Amino acid sequence: MSSNSMIGLDHVGIKVPTEIWDKVLKTYLTVLAPLGVTQMYTFGGDGKPCVVGLGVPNKPFLWLRQTEDEAADPRPAHIAITADTRAQIDEFHKLAMEAGLKSNGPPGLREHYHPTYYGAYVFDQMGNNLEVVKHLPEEAA
Repeated sequence: MSSNSMIGLDHVGIKVPTEIWDKVLKTYLTVLAPLGVTQMYTFGGDGKPCVVGLGVPNKPFLWLRQTEDEAADPRPAHIAITADTRAQIDEFHKLAMEAGLKSNGPPGLREHYHPTYYGAYVFDQMGNNLEVVKHLPEEAA
């Protein structure tokens, strides 16, 4: 790994029960405002569960996911870690499968997020959705 590695926490997703959704969203926006955090993305609504991305310009890093039924949505958390290369992501997924974890998405492009979003997802033993992701295109060899 080079000294200019970008490996680190990329984003986190947490569940918020519907009955406290508005209060929690307002609280997060209020207390994180001094850091320049704003509501960047909103998906769902109109009677459907909502997902909101909070962050700073060009970097959503905290995703709040509205949940109405704990039993129907048992995932504890979503944790994404940035990789330096796509090969690291491929190896992460391979080793996770060898360790007996369950795949939640093999390595590959996720163009519905953006054209160069390359990631892989696994569920850990507690049900957390662990992701390793690279946003930038691979460097030319």
